[in-house]
Amino acid sequence: MTKFEGKCEDPKGHVYDSADHSQQADQYTRTTKEVAEYAGQTLKYPQDIRKAIETLQNPTWQESADPPANASRAQERIWE
Repeated sequence: MTKFEGKCEDPKGHVYDSADHSQQADQYTRTTKEVAEYAGQTLKYPQDIRKAIETLQNPTWQESADPPANASRAQERIWE
């Protein structure tokens, strides 16, 4: 029987496979790491996507406070 290696060549056979119960936890961890690394190298905004895959949570961002009313143009540009 041929083992499923995945549809994409780049992750090099790292797939989620529930057939081998003795290695399931280790394989899940390794595969998740490889998928996160692959996504981090090939997709836009790689650090956000990689973190989302590793933590299984959408990234959150803190909104910065508005610049003070008397801010210089340079401070406003930095804030933007």
